[in-house]
Amino acid sequence: MTPMSDAYAAAGVDTSQADRGVDALVAVLRRIEIDRPSASVLASGHYASVLRVAGAAWPLRRAS
Repeated sequence: MTPMSDAYAAAGVDTSQADRGVDALVAVLRRIEIDRPSASVLASGHYASVLRVAGAAWPLRRAS
């Protein structure tokens, strides 16, 4: 182990599991169709988001 890995391990971080988590996030992000228009109806910064789904708009509230 490198000194940085030792520090993470001492703090209770499983770097292998963290790497798998990052890999999973990257895999999902690769599926985003960047040439498609955004499904977001409201600009960022609002408490609730509204997404267009199959032509309709639905409010989605953040979990409290």
